[in-house]
Amino acid sequence: QEIRKIAEKKELPTSVESRLAEAAEAATQAQQAMTEAGQQPSPPSQAAAEQAQRAIERAASEIQAAIADTQRRQLAVEVGELARAAEALERAAAAERELAQQATQAADAGQPLSSPAAKQATAQQQEVADVARNVAEGVRHTAPETARSLEQAQQPIAAAKQALSAAEQSPQGAEQVAEQAQSAAQQLEQAAKNLRQEVAKSAQDLMRVADEQLAQVTP
Repeated sequence: QEIRKIAEKKELPTSVESRLAEAAEAATQAQQAMTEAGQQPSPPSQAAAEQAQRAIERAASEIQAAIADTQRRQLAVEVGELARAAEALERAAAAERELAQQATQAADAGQPLSSPAAKQATAQQQEVADVARNVAEGVRHTAPETARSLEQAQQPIAAAKQALSAAEQSPQGAEQVAEQAQSAAQQLEQAAKNLRQEVAKSAQDLMRVADEQLAQVTP
């Protein structure tokens, strides 16, 4: 009955379902044989019990392999997603660095940012904010600390965007943009670094699971 419950509860690979069905059938036959034998075990009932035990062991082995396969696939997906998220943050940080440099050059020259540059930077800030928000949402469960740091990074990103209107008017405004963009870049870079560390950890876990699976099939 327990074997049948396992089969009914979860959607399992065909190989596992086959082994579970085999184990359930063997267990049923063993139970019938023991019932027919009464109090005294008979050779047929003992043979049926042994057959059932072997079938259950095979089913357990198949289940263990299926679990390992699922874990390996999940880790592989996680590694890919974290790596892509880190790349997106690195690009966003580079954009903030570029804006900070551009604004600093204008402020050092005693000039405001040009109107075209400010408009382009405004659109860029929205893109950076979207990247940080999307990555934070995507890694909320796998890297919660990084998600929280990205939420905090929204403040300097938004502040730089807001300061761009003043940057068109005065060097002081450009200086403020540079300061906020630099702060945003640092936070985004740190978040990307943290995700790279998570990628390394997940990759190690993936290698461990793969090695364990290989050890099970290697004579």
